[in-house]
Parts: sequence; structure tokens; C-alpha cells
Amino acid sequence: MKVKLLQKQKTGGVKKNAKKKRTYKKKGGSNKLSGSIVPTDDESIFESYLSILVNLLGVQDIYKMIAQPIKVFSIPEKFCSNPLLYKKNIPDKPEKFIYYCCKDEDINDSECEPISTHYKVHDYEITRHGGTKAEIRDPYHLYQISGSHGFCQMFAKFISDNNVKDFNEDKTKKGYQENTFICLKKTLKLIRENLDIYNAMKEGFNEDLTNEKFRKDNGIIKDITFERFMEDLHIFKLEDVTEYIDYWLKKNTQDEM
Repeated sequence: MKVKLLQKQKTGGVKKNAKKKRTYKKKGGSNKLSGSIVPTDDESIFESYLSILVNLLGVQDIYKMIAQPIKVFSIPEKFCSNPLLYKKNIPDKPEKFIYYCCKDEDINDSECEPISTHYKVHDYEITRHGGTKAEIRDPYHLYQISGSHGFCQMFAKFISDNNVKDFNEDKTKKGYQENTFICLKKTLKLIRENLDIYNAMKEGFNEDLTNEKFRKDNGIIKDITFERFMEDLHIFKLEDVTEYIDYWLKKNTQDEM
């Protein structure tokens, strides 16, 4: 399966410094990162890995495999708050779906590449009179730190599957940190248990590595296999997410000023 790769997008916003040549090792036994990937600019080591993972998860063909049986649609930006008004590719009958929004000029053949966007779930709830009421379930309003660039497509996936019992509903640093870490573990489990998704991501990862700019932008300083990349992701602990959450809490505070 040939996957269409996306332009690399950092999860933590615009950076201001050049790549920092530093390595990162976890202490204790064999539980240490490979050292093949290092932070670029002022990002955390967790974000270094997250941005590469999210880039793969956001490839249209791969994400549609992940979301199955829920359908995924791109919606013009002007219909983002009410996707049902976009008649071109939305189901006629009440049906749960995942969607992301695109600028009108980016729409091509009813779709656009989700290079830098946010995923939401359009669902229906049963009213007390037995009817249905449309609702939009936004990861930012539920489990994900607002405005953050990472894992929104996976939060949307788990929300659409009603697989959210282990997420923390508290809108606190602790809650967001736990949810990001839990989302990572659930995502790795999903990839590991589905060979088609695993192989598609492996193909995309290997193709990315042939691009020197991609390697430089992502701080990939030496060869790494997809298998080792996945092993590294399994090494991360809850406390490794702290710096990433701190960045977005600070950014949100600054934006509100």
C-alpha cells in the first residue's frame, strides 16, 4: 500500500532556535531511548517523538484505517461549526462520523490533506422523546489540552468508539498530562494489534527517512528502524509528558492576555 505522506508539522508551535545537538537517555537498565532522535529547537524529547508519530497517524489512508468503521470526512472551514450543512459528502441519515476542517481553496475532490488541523466527532444522542439530536464532541472540550497540536485524531478515534473510560475528565495539568500519556499507550496498543496499520506506518516511516530535510527537521541524527522507534515510544513514562503540557498551559495563558 502506497501511503501519501504529509508535510511535517511540529506539535508545539513555532520554534526559534536551530537544532540542538543533544541526546537523551533514560536511566536504569535497558530502558533507555535509542539516541537516534534528539529535540530540535526548544521542544521536549517527548514532543520530538510525538510530532513524528502524529505525522504518520495523520496520513489520510492510514487514519481512515485507524478510524474504521467510523467514516472520516474533510469539511470546508465555513461549515466547521455545523458540518451537516455541507451536503457534498456527509451521510444523509443520522450516522456518527469524524471530521476535520479545511480552507476552501485546499478542498480537492471533496477532500484535503489534514496537514495542520483539528479532528472532531459528529454524533447523535437520543432525546427523551425517542428522537435524535446532533452533537459535536470536541477533544479540546473533553480530554485534550486546548489548542495543542498532537493526538487530536486519536482522541477523536477513541471518543467515536466510546473508548474513554480511562481518560481523566479534570481540566487540570494533571488531567491533561494523564490523558496525553494514556492516549499514547492506547495508540501504541492499537498499532501493535493491527498488522495492516503497523505495516502502513512502517512504510511511511521508512519513506520519510529517505528525505534529508525531514530527518533534519525532526532531529533524526542516525539511522533508526520503525521497530526501534516504536520501542522508544513504549519507554516514555507519565512524567516525560510534563514539559509538553507545561508548554501548552503557558501558551494558552499568554493567548488569553
